[in-house]
Amino acid sequence: MSDMLRIILIVASLATFISLINRIRRSKLRIDDAIFWVFFSIMLVTVAVFPRIVYILSDIIGMQSPANMVYLIIIFLLIMKIFAMSLHMSIMEEKLYKLVQDMALKEHRHNPNQDKATPGVSGEDIFSTHADMKEGVCGESEYRDKDKEKLDE
Repeated sequence: MSDMLRIILIVASLATFISLINRIRRSKLRIDDAIFWVFFSIMLVTVAVFPRIVYILSDIIGMQSPANMVYLIIIFLLIMKIFAMSLHMSIMEEKLYKLVQDMALKEHRHNPNQDKATPGVSGEDIFSTHADMKEGVCGESEYRDKDKEKLDE
């Protein structure tokens, strides 16, 4: 690795790390996400400062090129992050569905004769639509279309 490339990598890695720390201080980043990105930026700084580590690890593993090993590690870490984010998003969607259902039931109990917030949509419709979506009967776009049709009625 040339000295100029190494300097650029060190500066970019440190700038990323400093930016990350500032976002954590301003509470723009959740702690769960921050731990991953701190680890990731420390790894980048370490590789930039000590590039020999990559050469040694690639020899131990038996990879032909140290660059391929770096790409493999980065791709693996990013795929794991995407998977974790997908799990988190699924959990949040489920909580959102339950919250919407609870709010609809409370509003229906509060105004049993009137349903002004969502005309033409009953609590039973919400439950059946949610159950259809969970069972895979309809996709998310079809779910939205069903809601629009019910609101238009």
